[in-house]
Amino acid sequence: MCQQWFCVYACGHKGFYRYDPCPDFGTKCYGAGGEQSLFSVTSTCDDCLSRATEPNPEGRKDDPYLKEKKYVPWVVNDAAGGSPGQGK
Repeated sequence: MCQQWFCVYACGHKGFYRYDPCPDFGTKCYGAGGEQSLFSVTSTCDDCLSRATEPNPEGRKDDPYLKEKKYVPWVVNDAAGGSPGQGK
């Protein structure tokens, strides 16, 4: 079966790393499905690094879309139900 690899950064974001197709890909197998293999990375993601150097971080403070709690597939939720790294 095919396998997708994602890295989980220290900030909580999840990023695509690579895709390993199986020998039957395209004939009997048509992708990895919903299964993902995760591995941890000790550094923060590029988005969080660029957000730290943003010249006007308060410019989006009143954006109503940032205040909504919604599902974002590239953010890994912790056990308490929060979303680390989201809504900053």
